[in-house]
Amino acid sequence: MSDQTTEKAFESYLEETLINKSGWKQGSNKDWDKQLALFRSEVVAFIKDT
Repeated sequence: MSDQTTEKAFESYLEETLINKSGWKQGSNKDWDKQLALFRSEVVAFIKDT
């Protein structure tokens, strides 16, 4: 099986596309709130901006 057809390659491609072409920001595991299942600072920033 080629490395280009693995699930990991697909995930990497999606991540690269979202970050470089769609304006998404990559989150950090240390900022992820497991109980609430969200990035708390991103939610607060969104609420303030809107």
